[in-house]
Amino acid sequence: MDSILDKISNIMSKELGISAQKYNKQTRFREDLGLDSLDFMILVVNIEDQFNLKFEQSNLHFINTVEDLENFLSARLKN
Repeated sequence: MDSILDKISNIMSKELGISAQKYNKQTRFREDLGLDSLDFMILVVNIEDQFNLKFEQSNLHFINTVEDLENFLSARLKN
């Protein structure tokens, strides 16, 4: 079974063309990878589909790094 990070990596590669070699857990989506708001929403929508969950708009402001996203998903999936 793929880990949460593997699934995030697959989505980032497939939907945004960002290979896993270009980032690590501390990489920031906007500042380091240059994702604009549309790119970030593409990521969010695909994450929602992959994990069968919905993000609250208020939660999106707290997701700045790959690790933030991984931790958020891990916590949501445990509930």
